[in-house]
Amino acid sequence: MEKNSFSRITIRSRFPRNHFEQKAREYHLPLCGIDEVGRGPLAGPLVAAAVILKPRARYPGTLTDSKLLTPLQREVMFDWLQENSWYAVASVSARKIDEISLGTANIQAMQQALALLTIRHNITPACILVDALGFEVPWLQSFSLPESTQGTSPEDHLEYPWHKIISFYKGEIKSCSIAAASIIAKVTRDRLMKQMGIFYPNYLFDEHKGYATQTHYQQLTTHAPSIIHRKSFLKSYQDRVLQLSFGESQLDDHLPADFSEDIDTL
Repeated sequence: MEKNSFSRITIRSRFPRNHFEQKAREYHLPLCGIDEVGRGPLAGPLVAAAVILKPRARYPGTLTDSKLLTPLQREVMFDWLQENSWYAVASVSARKIDEISLGTANIQAMQQALALLTIRHNITPACILVDALGFEVPWLQSFSLPESTQGTSPEDHLEYPWHKIISFYKGEIKSCSIAAASIIAKVTRDRLMKQMGIFYPNYLFDEHKGYATQTHYQQLTTHAPSIIHRKSFLKSYQDRVLQLSFGESQLDDHLPADFSEDIDTL
């Protein structure tokens, strides 16, 4: 059978929750959800996850947007996903975000997570779902459609989503696959920031996970930004004064030996 390239589309029409997951089960094809966390924090990496839910998995009610769950519910769902999905995680460090911009880092993390998933589990998705983000994977051209879907209209995205990277608004709520990716990425990043808090206790990362909270800003008034802070995110007048008052050299300290620059093999 002829092999096809993936095309990127954005869907704005309404459709039932888990519509694409149901289509994937109907045609016995693997579907991948991708999501990221950590776009807004002042410190720490951006983390992305790529997830394929196992075909026989029965989705629990708490398989939804990670932002709608409590920390305990996310941990419970993380354990469930370890048994009921194939997944991979990738991240981009704060320093790398400063170098290449947040948008580029976002795409890079998602592409790396997908690549790790396909290599680690030897699965090539037939369809990829993302949440309202333009996303391309030039190398993903190796999936052959089953005979039952040959000759279908390429414009019929809802009925035949194969060979497409589909983005749509509120993806974590409309798709359990994207929700699963958001949970895995969120739990992974939160755990990482707790570990960072051990090595950088002055910033209380265990409490705010690097986000721009009042507590975090208070800590920055008495302590220089660390190596895991994003300098490009500290450009307000007040934060720039803080950087200058402590000296730029203090931004060049080193991570503990336990951590790598880009944690892309989680």
